Amino acid sequence: MAIKYDLKDMYTFTCHSPVLVSTSDDESDEEFDARWKKFDALPEITKEKLSDAPKKIALVTQELDLTLEQAVVISRFVRKFYFGEAQIEMLPLLLTKNGVPENIADQATSMIDRLIFQDDSIEKKYWQEHENIPLAKALRKYPNLGEQVIASGRISVKGYQEPVRPTINNWLTDYTTRLGYRKHSSMERGDYLYKEETTKFLSGEEKQRLSQILRSFDEKTPLTIKTKEQQVIFDQNAPKQEITNTAPEPDKPIFQPKEENAIHSQADSFDKIPGNNYENFQDQYQKMSFSSPQKMAYEKNQEPSIPMNPNTVNLKNVQLDKKPVVPEHNIVNLKDLEK
Repeated sequence: MAIKYDLKDMYTFTCHSPVLVSTSDDESDEEFDARWKKFDALPEITKEKLSDAPKKIALVTQELDLTLEQAVVISRFVRKFYFGEAQIEMLPLLLTKNGVPENIADQATSMIDRLIFQDDSIEKKYWQEHENIPLAKALRKYPNLGEQVIASGRISVKGYQEPVRPTINNWLTDYTTRLGYRKHSSMERGDYLYKEETTKFLSGEEKQRLSQILRSFDEKTPLTIKTKEQQVIFDQNAPKQEITNTAPEPDKPIFQPKEENAIHSQADSFDKIPGNNYENFQDQYQKMSFSSPQKMAYEKNQEPSIPMNPNTVNLKNVQLDKKPVVPEHNIVNLKDLEK
């Protein structure tokens, strides 16, 4: 008769959980921290697969009459597999070393491979709720995405007197206002992330989020969007933006505005310039409007200082070299982005 394990019991559940099971019977604090650090760095799909594994491992141990100690061996192996530290061919030997007959070890390995490693049901469900697309297209398709807050404090957008919420839209407004309406190099992005007054207060994690946003904006790299919530799922494994110690040689601009307040009229003819490799970029900035207000967590107990009525601003009329009169609500929403 097969053993029946109750996963409602915490100890039993832990034995079957690749997420919770210890690295060894005498796991140190350092090993504990390292294990969770590796887990946190995994893609969201892999985290979901590991979290879903206990019931499948329990099915194997119950059907093959394995002990809890042998369930622990399987759980640790599954975790190592997704950490990139083990291959499926290693599991039969691990099980036989822990008292599992060879034929049962082969059956267990086959079941684990089929139920966990080869099962793509979680991936299919995940991509029904997520989409991988560049930022510009995402902002057109999911309008509320631009309101996602990616830092903890308000930011000072160049050309506006009052600080605004650190939303994706407002970061893009500050970025393009400071660096110009053209494609930017990774070195220019690095200077913006580490040398501008606006970004100096950001933590390392916040810089990573902003770096992914700016790179997708410049290079059209895809971002994972949670479609229902209209939010970016940031990749913790994304390459970190290098810190530049000296100011880089700037890229030769594709066009040179005659005066700062003529950016849009210059950009309108951008696609006519020979050698242009950033087609229709000007369309991204011909319409800008203020989006609906939204409080940050630390503002919930404060009186709102910005009226609730939305306004519209046209950058053609903004003198960038002077302090403009700030509209009553200065939350910027970029629309009509590049398809």
